[in-house]
Amino acid sequence: MSTDSSIVFERVAVDENLAILLDQYAAEPETAGHGNYLPALDLLDELLDEDRYDDVRTVVFFISDGAPSDHIASECRHGVPVWEDDLSTGYVRYMRNGKRILQSCGPYAPQCRAATIAQVRVDCCERIRQLGDKSGDRLAFHTVGFGPAHEDFLVLDEMSKVLPKSTFQKLGLSARLLTSAFSSLTSTLTTMRTVGGSDHGLTRREARPRESAESLHERPMVIRARDDWAIYVDDYLSYKRVFRDRAYVDSPLAPRATGVAIMQYPFAGGAEREAYRCYEVGPDSRGRLVAIGPPLIAKQTLFEEELVNDRFHRRMAKVQSEVEELARLFNGRVQRARAGQDTAALEVHFVQCSIYQVYDAECYYGNGEFAWILAEPQLEGRFTKWNDNAGGKRAAGRAAVIDELPQVFSHFTWSATDGQQLVCDLQGVWNQYDGFQLTDPVVHDGRHGPRRTNRGYPGIRKFFETHRCTALCHELGLKKWDGWEYA
Repeated sequence: MSTDSSIVFERVAVDENLAILLDQYAAEPETAGHGNYLPALDLLDELLDEDRYDDVRTVVFFISDGAPSDHIASECRHGVPVWEDDLSTGYVRYMRNGKRILQSCGPYAPQCRAATIAQVRVDCCERIRQLGDKSGDRLAFHTVGFGPAHEDFLVLDEMSKVLPKSTFQKLGLSARLLTSAFSSLTSTLTTMRTVGGSDHGLTRREARPRESAESLHERPMVIRARDDWAIYVDDYLSYKRVFRDRAYVDSPLAPRATGVAIMQYPFAGGAEREAYRCYEVGPDSRGRLVAIGPPLIAKQTLFEEELVNDRFHRRMAKVQSEVEELARLFNGRVQRARAGQDTAALEVHFVQCSIYQVYDAECYYGNGEFAWILAEPQLEGRFTKWNDNAGGKRAAGRAAVIDELPQVFSHFTWSATDGQQLVCDLQGVWNQYDGFQLTDPVVHDGRHGPRRTNRGYPGIRKFFETHRCTALCHELGLKKWDGWEYA
């Protein structure tokens, strides 16, 4: 049992050699402490991240000899660690029944202790749900209770019900039953190897070689197909559109541009899409095709089904435009709260996306007829990620007001939408004259989540677990989170 987690063996074949390693490990001195589930689940998430973009099937056996102990170090809603010893006298005290006297938050202590236990159960199931969101049906999660009959394995049972193709087994202290449980691993692995998996019912595209990110700083002299550019000019470009005023409207190309070109190999990728170099193009005085206007970044989905229609691209453009509306509301409120001050450095903006519909007879990423390119201006400056969609945030540096402002904006979006949405995964560039220029936000929407990066109300809750309100939160009159929403 342990309060934290570590990797004992990594990428070891399931054979007799593994049995030898397990015997050797079992002979080592045992570690004492509480048995916490959440650190183990977090470490599992990190391990799965290494293979998340490969066609890898995973079977998890989560074995415990009792209920999780994560609540021991948790604080209740009053900020009191109600499961820790009361050391106000300088030493541990005991009641007449032999139980230790614990810290108290007053008359609500019994309810708060029960609430911290319940929250651990919710968090464990949510962690597994998030693993399923990322890995799709390529992940099976089996839980095993190996301990005395009186032990509480309720959380293990509930964890096994989150994902399909998962089971719970309560084995008591029988070594024979434990051997039987492990033997079922062989058949489960065989099934996972032969049954195809996909992310959220979608088929992941074949991985493409990546070009160096250094290419972003190299503006090509001439755009040529032999240099791996896919080129769409004149009749091969149907339209360019943007989402503006809650509608898709036509948008002109840059002056002298006659089409668009996209590099066929990505330079970076994320959980849902890959990033490619892109330019609007046109002829120069010598008739050569050259880049026109500023460099663009094209975003393409990682899933085959989303390439054969423009819904993915329209959704991305719409989300970024709608988030920009929230940013305008935020900027206005900041200006009013700090009237008479220069607030340019505190402004938040999201770059506008353009959708190009092109005709491609071979269409390496579409349906052989029309294909779509979602592109946005390339951001200039030091790219920074200020927070993510799982409660993570950038540590405040010397310019604490700047590093904390994206957190304030995320809090604002939740307050402005009456607790229904929260914009996070804030990343981009900042300078003192233009403020924040951001891209690729995630919107946790309780009405339509969880799904994929949108984790719904649980995602909103994770944000507030790490958010600490700043002076600006109070200046803007943001609604306070009391810790009981969405419980």
